[in-house]
Amino acid sequence: DYQRVLKKLYQEGFCSKSGEPRRKSVWTIFTDKKIIDKFNRTMLLWCNYYLPVITTKSRISRIVYILEYSAKHTLANKHHSTLTKIMSKMGVQPKACDPQGEESTLFNYGSLCQRIRGLHLSGKHWRAV
Repeated sequence: DYQRVLKKLYQEGFCSKSGEPRRKSVWTIFTDKKIIDKFNRTMLLWCNYYLPVITTKSRISRIVYILEYSAKHTLANKHHSTLTKIMSKMGVQPKACDPQGEESTLFNYGSLCQRIRGLHLSGKHWRAV
């Protein structure tokens, strides 16, 4: 259920016990692109894994919010900056490039939903198609 998911996010260090997003300090050693890629992969895994259990849109969007803002806090921490400054510098959906020019953009709720296959929003609930 939803409370177990929040507890697991807390145990993994993505949020506080109350569900507020936290930075992943151990990931600040990576490049910006690698941090964004790790968070994108984490969002996909969490949403795919817990989707059968959490069917309401508001609860899925809360999980995505926690992971999205955890990523932003991590990037801000890496650059010794604030969340506001990092968002004005990198944009609302932070982007980063590697030396080869390959770009990664942090997922938000809408872009993540497009990535999850076989999903359809029916009113307030998700259902498989």
